[in-house]
Formats: sequence, structure tokens, C-alpha cells
Amino acid sequence: MSTDSATSPTAQRHKQQHIVTVSYRDLLASEPSAELLAKIGAAYGGDDDDNHQNSDLNGTVHSSLGILAVADVPNLPALRSHLLPMARQMASLPPSELSSAIECPEAGYQVGWSHGKEKVEGDKFDTGKGSFYFNPLVDDLERAILNRRAMMRLMHTHSNIDLAPGTGTGGDDNSQCIIQNDEPVNDDEFSTLAKANPAFFARNIWPDEALPELEDVAKELANLVVSVGRLVARACDGYVESRVRCIY
Repeated sequence: MSTDSATSPTAQRHKQQHIVTVSYRDLLASEPSAELLAKIGAAYGGDDDDNHQNSDLNGTVHSSLGILAVADVPNLPALRSHLLPMARQMASLPPSELSSAIECPEAGYQVGWSHGKEKVEGDKFDTGKGSFYFNPLVDDLERAILNRRAMMRLMHTHSNIDLAPGTGTGGDDNSQCIIQNDEPVNDDEFSTLAKANPAFFARNIWPDEALPELEDVAKELANLVVSVGRLVARACDGYVESRVRCIY
């Protein structure tokens, strides 16, 4: 007896795959709503949720795609319209100007401009597009981390300065000992590690002369994306917490 694969439970489930959309406003709520949590589950939940039943509020079973769309993000259309034309302007710059000004071979072309340097299929280099990579949060990650380490030491020292000597948490040299013991490497060792991994720690490179506006607009849009990602992560935390409460 033959079976029509299109009518099998697996096929029916995969037919119901869709990209889940949530509102930016819903993500801003201090506590995620039941509807938002259901959408998070539909977007990211595994097939093992509820004994293979990953369903929305209407009871429709979904096999998640691992994709979530966020609608109505403020300023996104304007920033996108401002930034995208600059991508064409950058790609249209003379190759000699691109290679001399904003390429970073020592970082494996993972910072700045990259064209024809990445392999996407076997040994074939991808020449169909160009890419521009940057860290949206800091221009110099190594310096930012060193500054943060110094600030944490200072805060830790001040928080212990009034504690009685001999308590093990304050007084004279105790706080400095605690801080040093908490750090897996000292600053010099960290800098050595950073310089050995330039793909992660190389400074951002910007085409200041050819496209002076790019840095500000790219950072503003990228930071908006990061902030939305944090809101989504918070909602995912709420979803996981709700699942744990259901289990226990």
C-alpha cells in the first residue's frame, strides 16, 4: 500500500512553517505577555516542546524555523535608507583606494573592506559581493576591555576600602589580592592574546575621507539592531523561565 508523503504528519507539520513576527512595542513591556511568549516559542521552540507539540495561541502546531521578525522598529526605515546608498558608494571606490585605506589583511579581512577574499563554495572565492565589517559597540575592543578591567579594579578597591582589616575582603592589600586572583590573565597577557587574534581585536577602519558620514550612520543603525536583539534575548529568557515553571 502506498502512502502519500504530502499528507503525512511530518509533511503537514512542515507545511505550517512560517516566519513569526512580533511588535517592537511588545518587546518593550516590563513583563512579556502570554502572546509574546507563545510567539517566541513558535519562532525558536524545539520540536520536543510539549511532547512534540509546539503550538501558538490558536493551537496550531508549528515546527520552528529559528527566525523572528520584529516589526515597527523606530527609526529603522530612515537609517536604512540613509545607509544603503553608501554601500554602493563604497563599492564604487577605486580598488586601490579600498585596499590601501580600509582593508585589513592581518585580521583576515574580518575588519574593514573584504572583496574576493572569502571562500563560500569549496576553493572558489566569492567575487559576487563586497563586505564591510566593523564592531558596532567599540572601535578598539582591546582598549575597551582594558579600560573596563581597570574600572572594575578601582570600583572593587573602593568598595572594600572601609572594611575592617583581617576580614578577608578588605583592608590594605586584601582587595588587590582578590582582584588579581579573579583575573585569569593580567593586562599584559591579555594584550598579547588580543594581538594574536586580530580577527576579533583589530580596530575598526572607516573611510573617513571618501565617506565621512558612514561611521556615524552605520554605528547608529547597528546599535539599534543590537538593542532590539537584547530585547529579543530578554523575551527568550522569559520564555525559558515560563517553561521551567511549567516543568517544576
